Amino acid sequence: MKITRPWAAVVNKAGDKGASIQFDTRQLPVLTLWKNTDTIKQGYVTGIEPGTSYAYPVTIEREQKRVKQLQPGASAQFDLTLHPAARQRSGGRR
Repeated sequence: MKITRPWAAVVNKAGDKGASIQFDTRQLPVLTLWKNTDTIKQGYVTGIEPGTSYAYPVTIEREQKRVKQLQPGASAQFDLTLHPAARQRSGGRR
């Protein structure tokens, strides 16, 4: 059975702050984890982003028929569910 509505989350080391997203892999088949660890002064940033952009160059993705394009004036709709993903340190419920 293929899961088509997975959850993905980012949570801090203490486990008390974070966010989660549920998305439809038929609409957004790729999940990207990105982060910026450039400098301590700038801070550490990480994120999770469902999308349609695969890691390979567009020429390879086009050969695999994974490049999606909207025609001029067209639109697309995506079903996403966002939640804070904080839990209590005592092991309470999210």
